[in-house]
Formats: sequence, C-alpha cells, structure tokens
Amino acid sequence: MKVWSDFFDYVAPLVPGADPSLLELHIRNAAIDFCNDTRAATYSLPITTVVGQSSYDISLNGADYTPVIINSARIQTRELKPVTTDYLNGAVLGWRNDQGTPWAYLSDDPYSVRLYPTPDEATEVVVELSVMPTRSSAGIEDYVYDRYVEVIAHGAVQRIASIPQKPYTNPQVAQMAMIEFIKGKAAARTEVYKSFTRKSTQVKLRKKY
Repeated sequence: MKVWSDFFDYVAPLVPGADPSLLELHIRNAAIDFCNDTRAATYSLPITTVVGQSSYDISLNGADYTPVIINSARIQTRELKPVTTDYLNGAVLGWRNDQGTPWAYLSDDPYSVRLYPTPDEATEVVVELSVMPTRSSAGIEDYVYDRYVEVIAHGAVQRIASIPQKPYTNPQVAQMAMIEFIKGKAAARTEVYKSFTRKSTQVKLRKKY
C-alpha cells in the first residue's frame, strides 16, 4: 500500500511552499474524486448467506475504503443477474416470499445487497465492489498508485494551486492540472469499462484486519 506522502514528488514541485499536511489533504481528496469517477479500484467481498435472510450489509472489515457501487455478485463461478425491484414486481408474483438458490441480486445503494430468491441454504456469495478511499484513509493500493499516480497528482495540484492568496497560488498551473486530471480520468474510465466488458480479473484490494 502506498501512503499519501508517496505522491509528494509529483505534487510539491508545482505548488512550492505548500506544507505536507495540505499536500496530503488534497492528494487524498483527489484520489477520492478519481476513484469515485472512474471505478478503477475494486474490492472482493465474500458473504456467507443465512437461510431465510435475503438482505446483507456491505462491510469492508476496517479497510480504508468505502463502497462506490456493486459491480457484480457470484456464487462460485456463476454470475448473479442484477435486477430491480420494479422488474421483480412485474415478473414474479409474490417474489419477496420465494426461497431457493439465488440467481439475482438487487442493490439500491452500495452498502447493502439483497439476494433473490431468499437463500434456502448457506453458501458463499462473492460481491465485487468499486471503492474509494475514506476521508481518514492513510493511502491507496499499489496498483492504483502505479497506474494512476500522475493523474491523481494533477487533481491535487489543481486544488492546491486554486487556493487564493497563497505563495503557491497559480491559476495557470491550476488550469493545466485540471485539464490533465479530466483527461486522465476519462482515459481511466475507458480502461475500466473495457475491463468490465471483457470480464477481466479485477485488482482486489487487501483487507485490513
């Protein structure tokens, strides 16, 4: 895992005079923005089902990340189908009472998932999430750093150079960094989209215990 100070060499030269705490704050904020917009960081979460229980909370077990969206769910190698409440209401009469082996999942928010039908035996469902760092996070995974360090650095420079009436205030640098940050996020979104459509193996973030 890379800590936020690992980004300093990419940010500090463009905002001379910015203190380390300010650098860290805006690097973290830029990383949050980047991960939220691109879905480039993922987390694999196993959930053991309980007979008769359809809904499960998404907990990242103390990791420095928060969910952005549920990308997929599977039982062993079988992918569950994402569906909506409206779909089930129209397609399956009394679906809330059905029990069996889940073949679908619903998620109105990234903090919970509902399986359909309700499990009638205990099994393991693996939920794949896109995640972003929390506001108190210490850093980010090596993969995201290695691939996107300069993009995230541009986001941090934009924020810091835009602060008014400081030694490091520089509208031209801020504008340049904003353009590069937007371009970098767009390229990352394309990479992630292609990866999802190819069903490539996603990078899995380590849990912190």
